[in-house]
Amino acid sequence: MDMTRDYSRRTVLATLGALTASGVAGTSLADSHSTAESDTVTTEDWSQSRAEPGRTGAVAPESAPDDEYAALSWLDGTWHKTSANEVLVDDGAVFQTFYTNDSTFRGGVVAYEVDTGEERWKYIAPEYGASEPGIGRVTDTPAVAEGTLFVTSEAGYTDSDVKYGGLHALDLDTGEINWQKTPADYASPDEEWLGTPLIADGSLYVQHLTNASADPDQQESVVAELDPESGEVVWRSDASYRSYPYIGDDETLYGMATYTDAANELVAWNSNDGSRRWTAVLEDGVNFVDSAHKNGRIYRSSGNRFRTDEINRVVAHSDEDGSIEWETRLTPDGEESARFISAPAVADGTVYVTTALDVDSVAEEGILSTVYALDADTGDVLWTHDTSTELHGDPSVAGDTVYLGGSAIPKSVGEFERERRHPTIHALSTEDGSPQWSYLVRHEQGAPSRKASTPALAGGRIFAGYLEEESTEQAGVFALEGSPTAPDSRNLPRSSDAPVARIVTDPEDADSTDLDSGTTVGLDGTASTGEVATYEWQFGEGASFEERGSTTEITLDFCGTLDVTLRVTGPDGNRSTDTVSLSTD
Repeated sequence: MDMTRDYSRRTVLATLGALTASGVAGTSLADSHSTAESDTVTTEDWSQSRAEPGRTGAVAPESAPDDEYAALSWLDGTWHKTSANEVLVDDGAVFQTFYTNDSTFRGGVVAYEVDTGEERWKYIAPEYGASEPGIGRVTDTPAVAEGTLFVTSEAGYTDSDVKYGGLHALDLDTGEINWQKTPADYASPDEEWLGTPLIADGSLYVQHLTNASADPDQQESVVAELDPESGEVVWRSDASYRSYPYIGDDETLYGMATYTDAANELVAWNSNDGSRRWTAVLEDGVNFVDSAHKNGRIYRSSGNRFRTDEINRVVAHSDEDGSIEWETRLTPDGEESARFISAPAVADGTVYVTTALDVDSVAEEGILSTVYALDADTGDVLWTHDTSTELHGDPSVAGDTVYLGGSAIPKSVGEFERERRHPTIHALSTEDGSPQWSYLVRHEQGAPSRKASTPALAGGRIFAGYLEEESTEQAGVFALEGSPTAPDSRNLPRSSDAPVARIVTDPEDADSTDLDSGTTVGLDGTASTGEVATYEWQFGEGASFEERGSTTEITLDFCGTLDVTLRVTGPDGNRSTDTVSLSTD
């Protein structure tokens, strides 16, 4: 099984440090849960990024399945590419964006019926060479309000007059364009609409880059409020290099302003006129904020996938002035950071984040990701959960369950089946991180590895986009529903204590140098990790596997190369292989 560490029942002084606002390290692992009052979550649909304006990733309990297990309800695909991480669910439909061309960025949106996966409608921008504008490549999650889907997209590069990219408002029932704002000059557009649209109290807020054709150090962007019905601009904020309005609550927008010649800031804007209520300087290296707002605090996660020497952390700011109330370090002292850290989910006094390694090999095994539950009042670590699934996207919460999407190797792999990663959803208890269920969505033989994104919870189902991890990047959507029956091993992910095969040779460099004919090479499989029930050895591709124990040897009485494979099997049938190539002069 995957490993959960419950720190609410034991205190450990360790490298996971909860830092006070003054920078003094406190006990990092909690003895007890936050005393903050639980809040009733009423959001039922997943109509914008992280479900609602506070970006908490939390919805009402009835939005998720209530059975003991899950099963596949339906699966469909656009067979185009996508760059957006979340699907949206509203008005009985699931919405996913896509694009068809790497140079023009000709894009679109498809709507599926939530119950069946049947296509309700598909919008795609006019073909290359047309004069009408249209959706370009969508890199951020759209938003839904009052029967309209709001999408930002970016332009590609072409000599055509077609004007892809901009801000687009689509009718939710038909997919027709109600209004849109597109670049005035396609070759060098002077205006761009960027980021994830924010819907709060019936208003629409978007980041607006006003002079995209200027040199980078001269560019300016603002936060703009627009009339959702007409697209008319109501107000613009003052400018910075980039202004990200991310959270909306109580007549205030929270986000980030970045600069080319000054420190980046956490900003609170007045949602009525765009004036600043307050700013707070952020630490060096923070160039985008994944954040959520709940009960008077802004919770943000911070890391740098390109700099593993920079720590992963979660920080809580007061929403009154931006001051830091607590900071929790997730990267152990002396270790490199995991490259990926999720946006936070916040519910019932707990903050949830995940970290994940950047996996190079499809067959990479062991612990690849960790889920953290932090006390929302103190930042103390309540529990952690390790998994062999490579987690993608952000955690989502409904009731007493936190949901996670990613890619995993199946528990059961056929003898002639190529190892691949498949979209996977995990459900963990919010109380202690213990697994409730997992479901791996198998895809057709011969398809490349695929990964699931952020789970969107609505109508008693779980919806997630999937994306192929190879160059085709084809995308689609699947839906899980509740089931009283446990899935079979073909639809279960391999657990983190599954066996991982490793071969050590004697001499040590036997697999990286040419050996003399007649050399005897020792083969040791005891370096394999996890629970191992059997060790089987294969001498030559296509040969039968033989059960020889954990160690064996072979005399190289040939001239050429021989592949030796160790296959280890765990008590529950999980398998793993490792191969060395032995060559003679």
